Amino acid sequence: AFLVLHNLETGRLEGRFAIGPSDPEEAGRIWHQLEDEGVSLKEIFDLYKYEEEKHRLGISNTAKKINYPLSQDDNVLVRAFKTRTPYLVTDAVNDPLVPKEMYELLGADSFVVVPLGSKDTTYGVLLADNMITKAPIEQKQLDFLKVAANHASLAIERYYLGEKLAEKIKELKKATRALMENQEKLINAERLSTIGQMAAQIAHELRHPLSTIGGMAHTFLNRFEPSDPLYERTKIIVDEVKRLENIVNNILNFSRTRQPNIEKTDINEVLRSIIGAISMEAIDANIILKENLDEALPLIEADKDQLFQVFLNLVKNSISAMPNGGKLEITTRKDISNVWVEVSDTGTGIASENVDKIFKPFFTTRSTGIGLGLPITYEIISTHHGSIWFTTQEGKKTTFYVKLPIKQPKGGDDGEVTSGGG
Repeated sequence: AFLVLHNLETGRLEGRFAIGPSDPEEAGRIWHQLEDEGVSLKEIFDLYKYEEEKHRLGISNTAKKINYPLSQDDNVLVRAFKTRTPYLVTDAVNDPLVPKEMYELLGADSFVVVPLGSKDTTYGVLLADNMITKAPIEQKQLDFLKVAANHASLAIERYYLGEKLAEKIKELKKATRALMENQEKLINAERLSTIGQMAAQIAHELRHPLSTIGGMAHTFLNRFEPSDPLYERTKIIVDEVKRLENIVNNILNFSRTRQPNIEKTDINEVLRSIIGAISMEAIDANIILKENLDEALPLIEADKDQLFQVFLNLVKNSISAMPNGGKLEITTRKDISNVWVEVSDTGTGIASENVDKIFKPFFTTRSTGIGLGLPITYEIISTHHGSIWFTTQEGKKTTFYVKLPIKQPKGGDDGEVTSGGG
């Protein structure tokens, strides 16, 4: 018996495994041992495996030589595979569906081919012959082989399903690992950005009084002679102020918004990554996610990582605005030179007194957070020469609109921020 399976990659039927003696000598030795020992089915297979390893049974080599393309329709193996119909060959030499090399390979005048498969898929064929005994293949043997083929098909199907499941688990683990890494990067990026913004604010506030102290110290220093004990003390003040000014300048230089790393970017891909990252959070919050992504959206010139941060901020703000659940809708569209993204929620809206404050650093209406998400979002959109604005209805909904150029200009003004009630 030969197991012949369909190789999806090559599109061929390939012999994978065979069991049985390859010549009368092997048959006599194996059958005599089976008869003497009265072994079970499992022991039969164990014995066969032992014989195969010890004597290198020729049947294994024969199986590996079975290899036919599915385009060879005049081949009995291919015909049985494609039609899912058993074939009984009684005269292999004169049968038009049996190639000469197959007859020479098998050395059997008669054999039967039974397809292996489930309801929707065919996996291969099972070929069996009576090459040793030369006895004719009867209908009851064919019926038995059909039953055996059904069992084999179930086993093969379970194997393939197990393989697919293992592959899916592998992909899921990989995706989970990547998600955790991206989440960690995002947390670190947000933390660093927050620290940078705070440092910039503090440094900005320190710059003016330091300049005043330094100017006054220089004035006093000029009034003293180098031999005066107060000259050295005043010079220490001047030097220390200069050192503090350098520190402040370094902090300001470090905290300035990083220039984007421009590359061809798929906005839809960025948004799908975010949707995947927050989908469980949305489900837990009883929020319905709806995507209206234009599949014909062109690639734009942008920093993918920065845009990920932009839209993640907007999406998370929308989720926070719907404590009792709701609907979050993300839409993309395009015009001649721009790509548009809309993030809309059915949340609590923005109070009228806060409309002009939400893009200012450190402004927040939440008990958690320090109010840097939207200011950072604005800065990133501005460095991309884009625009961001929103409409809102207090107690009902809010929609943020982001417009980004498809191609980055070589120069020009930053983006703009506008707001308005819906």
